Amino acid sequence: AIFLLGPIGDAPEWQDEATRIILSEEKEAIVINPRRSVADDLKDKLLVGRTDYFPRQRAWEVHYYDLVTNRRNGCAMFWLPQRVADTPGKIYAGTTRVEFGEMMKERKYNPKVRFCVGGEETFPNLDIMKYDLSVYAPEKEIIKTLEETCNEALRISSQ
Repeated sequence: AIFLLGPIGDAPEWQDEATRIILSEEKEAIVINPRRSVADDLKDKLLVGRTDYFPRQRAWEVHYYDLVTNRRNGCAMFWLPQRVADTPGKIYAGTTRVEFGEMMKERKYNPKVRFCVGGEETFPNLDIMKYDLSVYAPEKEIIKTLEETCNEALRISSQ
């Protein structure tokens, strides 16, 4: 199982592409996608955000995030793309940054937590995230392409 973490609002719709890459390499993979809108050809291949079993979307995300980061055959995959729109008054990737910070704190106390990070150099404040990785997970680096990040998530989830 691979949980896709990264910006949704003001970001490109990268989750569909990531799903296609992952499933082209591993047809049995479970892709967990918090973006509610997905391409029609992927709807039956994803576990997408639902609120009918949880009180709200965030509860659903936390449940599956915890599941994949702390179990065998799971991985949290961060993808940090360049912003493509600008909604006034909204912080780009605000929730993603919180989730990344939570991951760094969890990693500090649990070196077995399962995740990888990829992103574009133009992602705002990427240097801060690189620094945090150097402190809390020095063996990890920010992967430069979505395809390589997906492949790393598959590698981690198969260990």
